[in-house]
Amino acid sequence: MENKAKSMREHSSGKVIDIQHAQCSKGCNLICDDVKIGGLKSIKLKIKFLDKEGLIYIDPEFGSYNHKTDLEIPAGQLVEFYCPECGVSLIDKEETCKTCSSPMFCLDIPNEGVVTACTKKDCFDHTLKIESFDNMQIEVDDFLVRMIL
Repeated sequence: MENKAKSMREHSSGKVIDIQHAQCSKGCNLICDDVKIGGLKSIKLKIKFLDKEGLIYIDPEFGSYNHKTDLEIPAGQLVEFYCPECGVSLIDKEETCKTCSSPMFCLDIPNEGVVTACTKKDCFDHTLKIESFDNMQIEVDDFLVRMIL
């Protein structure tokens, strides 16, 4: 029944990638059972902006920006991202945004790949690097193709 509910989300492209497993570089689970977005478990991260700290719950649908946070961050400002469990920085020291040259943060998808995204508020540059399709699930119905990582 849960998979059917996931398939009922509206999508303009007909192709959807849901991230259901994410971890920090030290292996902490970042998936949050308590906060759902669009019926799916969110990705929980600790964020810092200037002298403020808080949590952000990221929409697990790759390319969606229906994130939830209590911090108000003005457009164009840089945000720091950390694991909420162990505190390790999620900033990728090797990669910068191809759109605005800001730092990128990354989430590991165990045994499958990496998601990277820009740390600048309202810059929408992000990538999904798939290293293995071995554990990926694919659902197909009349309206869309969904890949589940």
